[in-house]
Amino acid sequence: MIENKTHSSQSRRDFFKYLMLTGAALSLPKINAFSGTSIDVADESAPEFEYKYSTFSVEHLKEVNTWFGNLRSEGKLSTNKTFQSYIGGFIFNPDAYMLGAKSVIVFAVPDKIQSIIFNHHGKKYTLLIPCGYSDNGLTGPMLRKRIKKDIIKDPSKKLKGRLRLPLKTLAVRSGLAEYGKNNIAYVNGYGSFHALYGLLTDKELDDNWGPLKMLRLCKGCSICIKECPTRCIRESNFVIDVGRCITLYNELPDAMPGWINPKAHNALAGCLKCQFDCPGNAEGIKHINRIAEMSEEETEFILKEGKDKEFHAKIIEKLNPFPPAQDLAYFSRNLKLALPNAKPE
Repeated sequence: MIENKTHSSQSRRDFFKYLMLTGAALSLPKINAFSGTSIDVADESAPEFEYKYSTFSVEHLKEVNTWFGNLRSEGKLSTNKTFQSYIGGFIFNPDAYMLGAKSVIVFAVPDKIQSIIFNHHGKKYTLLIPCGYSDNGLTGPMLRKRIKKDIIKDPSKKLKGRLRLPLKTLAVRSGLAEYGKNNIAYVNGYGSFHALYGLLTDKELDDNWGPLKMLRLCKGCSICIKECPTRCIRESNFVIDVGRCITLYNELPDAMPGWINPKAHNALAGCLKCQFDCPGNAEGIKHINRIAEMSEEETEFILKEGKDKEFHAKIIEKLNPFPPAQDLAYFSRNLKLALPNAKPE
């Protein structure tokens, strides 16, 4: 849900904080699914998109708050300052969002890996963008209208979005998803390729709260552990070492730490190593969407951080689904990191 485009390093930082909350999330009992066929296309007030959802009582937010506190006191959460800034804004009090809130709705919308082709020195290179870093076109009002039509079905009831909550954890505890060893949440049928959203309502809905569950396919599998270029996924501890995750660093404009191997960079934002060969993504990995193909001139402009504002504006328009492209310095830095590791077609 990217309602405002990324126009500066600060807004980009806010964008990535949002991704940390919504990040990717197998379904358990009582998972509900709606496909676009259930909505009249002519009804613009209820836009057509597929999703799966689950619900639970707001009373469980206290439990999650306590759980996070225990993880912190046990030293299981990274002390990395950037990561702490991402999770430090969690608000677990439902009254802070809506007085009289009774239920939380967590839902997942399927997404695809995106790609951009770059022409460079007479060769074509395809670079990937993980789910969540591109604009899926869904806005807050669109999401709320659809959920109100499908689930609430009562015009007197309210919905509230923009929740500062750990949606991956809530998705798993509600039975919508299961955790992988890589700490990414997997939704049945979507794998880790989806976007998570949360809404509060003053309508009392089914309470599907349950224990944390690990993806069944993870048992006996260690592909993500072997594929992780910085070894931040650990067999001995379910919580990954976030301070060693590439994603945490290539989302920022700062210079890369010296301990990260230059050959580790594999995407224009984030990292796909732990997801690309995951058995849980066997179907989703087959469907990669191409955003655009950049010419030699456009590629050189990005790499050299060109000064022509009109030319940059054309690139932004061409890459409209990829908001981080608006920050040329950031885009250039990440392209320089990932391009040398890409194989020409």
